[in-house]
Amino acid sequence: MKSSDPEAIKRFNGIKEVFSYLVSTHDYFSDILRNEEINVIDIAAGTSIAGAALVNIISGMGKKVNLVVTDPRSKDLDLVHEWIKGVSRVHVETIVCDATTLHKCLSSRKEGFHIALLWCYSTSHFNPWSLVRLFCSAYTQIIYTNTTF
Repeated sequence: MKSSDPEAIKRFNGIKEVFSYLVSTHDYFSDILRNEEINVIDIAAGTSIAGAALVNIISGMGKKVNLVVTDPRSKDLDLVHEWIKGVSRVHVETIVCDATTLHKCLSSRKEGFHIALLWCYSTSHFNPWSLVRLFCSAYTQIIYTNTTF
């Protein structure tokens, strides 16, 4: 989804509303927001409209956000930069990677993630067996040992 498309903008703003509500009301986010720097991974992200909406909210709270966006389609990944244009304190890394092999694609990464995002209909792209592989693969990256709770 391109950031110039009116329907995409409407969807982006709706997703921001959802995350704004969650960030302000859910205990999990209150624990995470104690950190000055927050690591987010958007799995099977496509254009990362959801990841961009989430980091938009978090960076608006004065936090530095590192967003890692993964998808096997590199052309889609490039569009994440359009969604975060003008948002400060956000670093984006795009990785062409199948979600079921995250553990391989991110094996050299030293830091884990505070938030793993698998948004909307992404799960419909996976059969039951590959979805389990995705969750297992993602789990190896989510465990974050240097977080302040």
